[in-house]
Amino acid sequence: MRRFPGRTLEELDQIDIGRFMRAVQAERMESVEERRKAYLKDSKATKLTDAEWEQIDYHERLLSGE
Repeated sequence: MRRFPGRTLEELDQIDIGRFMRAVQAERMESVEERRKAYLKDSKATKLTDAEWEQIDYHERLLSGE
């Protein structure tokens, strides 16, 4: 409900859940990539979790075609 303020449950029933979930995953990856850039600038100020490193590795494999 936080993502869709002012929308009713009936309106939300009509969304394409697959498309929505892909958009949420893309949003998460974008956030991780921003944190990675911050880490590369200053590794002492920004710490990444193991899960974030796994996502970065997965994303790099996707981009390299592995």
